[in-house]
Amino acid sequence: MEPHQIKKTGSIQKKGDSYFKYLELTQYTVVNNQKEKLLGPVDFSKYQAPRAVKRTPDQIEQKNGIMIRYFVYKRNEQNRVFFEIAKSQSENFDLDNEGINQYLYGLVEIPWKIDGPEFDVRKDGLLVTPGIVETNQRIVDRFSKKFPILKTILTNPREHSKYDR
Repeated sequence: MEPHQIKKTGSIQKKGDSYFKYLELTQYTVVNNQKEKLLGPVDFSKYQAPRAVKRTPDQIEQKNGIMIRYFVYKRNEQNRVFFEIAKSQSENFDLDNEGINQYLYGLVEIPWKIDGPEFDVRKDGLLVTPGIVETNQRIVDRFSKKFPILKTILTNPREHSKYDR
């Protein structure tokens, strides 16, 4: 039998390259740039859908003055489906058959300044102490290069700080 042919009920039916690419995607994975056969099927029913939350900083983050915000995006719609999730959801993000489906969603961790002066403190033109507003705006600008939708989601650079009134 020739390659890319499958025998079916007495006749030969040719399968396209896309069929064999599909089989490869469902039966193999790439680990450290090496193709390895999956040990068993991926059971997508065990994954949980991400739940959008309005996160607040915990005591450790308040003490440190910086919180990590966790956002998920749908890989095939990264500029349309993008929302914040709880820290607990992010902790089991990359576990197989558990938590959020990492094949369907991507995770972005964004540092967020919540303590310090409201604006940058400069002396003789040099930055002495970074301020909350300008630091968070720089963070949003940096992450928006890859995810432009963040500029529409993170519009309050004072969020979670004492200046957020």
